[in-house]
Amino acid sequence: MRHLFLLGVSAACGAALAQLPDVAVFADLRPTLTLRKGEDPYVRWLDPEGRVSIVGLRLGLENGGKVKVTQRMQRVPGDTDQLDEAWISINEEWTLGKQYLPFGLRSLYRESVPAISFNTQLVFDAIPAEAALFDAGEARPRGFSVRIGRPSFGVSIASGDHLAVQGTSLLPFRTPGQAESTGGGWSLAFGADGQLSLGSARIEGEVLFLRGPQSPTTDNRAYTNIRAFFRAVPFPYTLEAMYSHDWRNESGVLGAAATIPLDAKTSLRPLVRFDRAGFREAAVTFRLKL
Repeated sequence: MRHLFLLGVSAACGAALAQLPDVAVFADLRPTLTLRKGEDPYVRWLDPEGRVSIVGLRLGLENGGKVKVTQRMQRVPGDTDQLDEAWISINEEWTLGKQYLPFGLRSLYRESVPAISFNTQLVFDAIPAEAALFDAGEARPRGFSVRIGRPSFGVSIASGDHLAVQGTSLLPFRTPGQAESTGGGWSLAFGADGQLSLGSARIEGEVLFLRGPQSPTTDNRAYTNIRAFFRAVPFPYTLEAMYSHDWRNESGVLGAAATIPLDAKTSLRPLVRFDRAGFREAAVTFRLKL
């Protein structure tokens, strides 16, 4: 099935290029200096929240379709290659290629996999829905995922094999290097997410349940992630408070961060986290958008 995905993307991109599309080259770089308890400081092209530094291009087609191809500056553990995304969308409905799967807020379960996805609306109350059929190959994520709901509230489910194995999932409970490259993971993931605005503040939360462990060293898990965003009026800063809870181990991670614009294309993002043992990690991300 994975070969079918690759063949489909190649054919679709060939047809797209034949339409003389508008092309835009861009970069979103996030070099990050991290200090974790008990480790030497290190620099990566991946921030502690799973966002990867990328370079890529966007193509706008005459028929309204879009193509996006992005390359990671660093390979993410648990993924097959350094491609971040490589897809073509048709009329904002069908998307074919490697893409981030629809699931929650992507703050706990965040994986990029070769997939076919479809956006639609349910007949009842025109509720948005997005579904994906994905296959990353043998002993890697394979199955389907669905999110139904609006930004204010939604529910998600994913079923298949080897879910949540990539280094961009389950942060901050583990580091990207603790992800399983092959095998492992879970066969079922389900959860709910929501957002709420209170004046100039915004609160978002997500709960994730992982069932059907596929490794002898793994068991069922449940996680919660809550974040609050505040504008530091009159300054153009955004302050964040965050709390993540691992219900199996009855342990939590408390953190704070800020986004500090330097100019229209650059910003700094300091972040610090603590767990029940005290200091866990601190990081500073320099973001450059080109």
